[in-house]
Amino acid sequence: MIATVTYHKHDNYGAVLQCYALQQAILEMGEETEVLNYACRYVQNPFSLTALRKKGPIGYLLGIAGWCSRLPRKKSFNAFRKQYLRIGEPVTREDLSRVEDRYERFIVGSDNVWNTQITNFDRTYFLDFVSNPEKKASYAASFGVGKIPESWQPYCKELLSSFSRLGMREREGAQAIQDLLGKEAEVVLDPTMLLSGEDWADRFDLDMETPAEKYVLVYQMVPSAHLLELAEEAARQLQCSVKVIPFPQGKWMRGKSYFKAGPEQWLRLLYHAEYIVTDSFHGTVFSILFHKRFSVFISQLGSRIQNILTLLGLENCLCGEKEALDIKRDIDYEAAEEKLAVMREKSLCYLKRLLKR
Repeated sequence: MIATVTYHKHDNYGAVLQCYALQQAILEMGEETEVLNYACRYVQNPFSLTALRKKGPIGYLLGIAGWCSRLPRKKSFNAFRKQYLRIGEPVTREDLSRVEDRYERFIVGSDNVWNTQITNFDRTYFLDFVSNPEKKASYAASFGVGKIPESWQPYCKELLSSFSRLGMREREGAQAIQDLLGKEAEVVLDPTMLLSGEDWADRFDLDMETPAEKYVLVYQMVPSAHLLELAEEAARQLQCSVKVIPFPQGKWMRGKSYFKAGPEQWLRLLYHAEYIVTDSFHGTVFSILFHKRFSVFISQLGSRIQNILTLLGLENCLCGEKEALDIKRDIDYEAAEEKLAVMREKSLCYLKRLLKR
């Protein structure tokens, strides 16, 4: 049995869908797998005094606002996990020392599992509870930043030096490993890209419903009036309505908001959109997989978005803060798919090597 270690309890579309995708890839290679049912206390409790000390007043309030904004989707996310994810029995930090013998291998990733600002450096995501180095590996792990904070480098070096294999989601992450450990890490795709757009459509019957009207979809992670203005301009040029997930931030705008959308509805909304405006990594990923016309406004954690667009030759989908929207620009998906196929094969080969006994 293979255990994957990630943020499966976070009600975030990308977090849950990458967890599902990695699970399916492992199952399709003939291995049994389940998600280690562990949740970081710091992530799950944005109201704690520790969070206030670490984030400061503004970050603390934004964290609480984000947590509250996800409450309406909790029911649909829990239903998705129950139906689609294989999750083990709950374990706490204190229980972890007893689970090593239960699994043949532990794979940590994807997402920002090594972003110390998110977890307050929860060592569980560095597999510190696993004593056998041969059982420890990462797939598409991310530090979430281009450079590991200097204060954390000695601890990261100590913990990561015992991993048998290191697979990173971004080139910057692989370079950080090289600088830290003097060893090469492989750059692999986010698990969501191990499946093609057709795979996602087939698995979740995305073709079953056809929307009654054309719409521009906004998927926004960080408050930005400019991003919403881009969406309004796209809707004006395309003469269609606006739909927003999870809700507009930065300014008031007309449009239907989907407060309760679960992962399946999120996929369906992206799949049928006429145009997508986003600042999200996974919003970008699924825009590419579904061959959508889209614009990306980078507001935070930009390196991972820049990385995937550069990898596939789609840098022209980036929209700067003062740039006008160009909805007529060509997106060469034929060339992008050729590059993606090569990277997908490389990533699957890496995953197969992780699973070898």
